[in-house]
Amino acid sequence: RFIGRISPGSRLALIQQHGGSEKVEDAVNRSLEWLKAKQNADGSWGTGSSSNNSGYTGFVLQCFTGHGDGPESASYGTVVSKACEHLIQTAT
Repeated sequence: RFIGRISPGSRLALIQQHGGSEKVEDAVNRSLEWLKAKQNADGSWGTGSSSNNSGYTGFVLQCFTGHGDGPESASYGTVVSKACEHLIQTAT
């Protein structure tokens, strides 16, 4: 499971443990919001060929899952689900 790996409070504690601050988490959240806004209607990111879009989509999906968001995430569940569906559709 993606979601539930880490709570927002636990994530902030880890950031602070390694020398970061709330500003780091804020920057990550703003970045995820920007990526969310740039997602294509088909769930991908990028322009041009489908193979390039799949590559970009895989990289962007790692940003969300690395943050602990998955299909069940309240904030980014739809984004993650659409991205996964795009990758499944283009892999076949």
